Amino acid sequence: VAGESDKTSKKIDKANKTLKYYNEIYLIFFKSYKEEVYVLEAQQRDDIKAMEDYIARLDSATQEGLAKIKAKENYNKDINLKNAARDMLLFYSKEAKKDFPQILDFYKKKQHFETVKKSFDAKKPKQRTKADVNQFNKAVNDYNAAIKTFNAVLKVGNTQRGAKFKQWNQKTQSFFDKHSK
Repeated sequence: VAGESDKTSKKIDKANKTLKYYNEIYLIFFKSYKEEVYVLEAQQRDDIKAMEDYIARLDSATQEGLAKIKAKENYNKDINLKNAARDMLLFYSKEAKKDFPQILDFYKKKQHFETVKKSFDAKKPKQRTKADVNQFNKAVNDYNAAIKTFNAVLKVGNTQRGAKFKQWNQKTQSFFDKHSK
């Protein structure tokens, strides 16, 4: 009985250490994950100011997380969980620096278009000047171009996000399979 108890205690200790390391890595990843969620929620509300704030926070959290991941020791010479977290953070960094600013640009152009359209529609056709028509046409063209970019960025971003989460989940499962048994 004492031998079995000692064996069980060792398994529990091993599982605890594995879980502790995972939690440390996960919390680094999770901070950026939540900031991305806030950006996406602000996007759903068409809240440009909140998007700008959350994009900056995402970038900051991601840079901080990358530094922490780099400094973190490997777990029993296994770098896979760290690499999976780093890959997620690099994805978030790309979103904060490249993708979300393009999405934000779409919302700004949409807002500008709506303002110009409201002003344009408020005038009777005979009162509209050539400058009014030119301004309206430019706003339409800018908005249409932004729609194309917006759709392309969303499509690629959603595909990459899904792939990165799949990789994260696989690496996490592999990490626990390897180290907690």
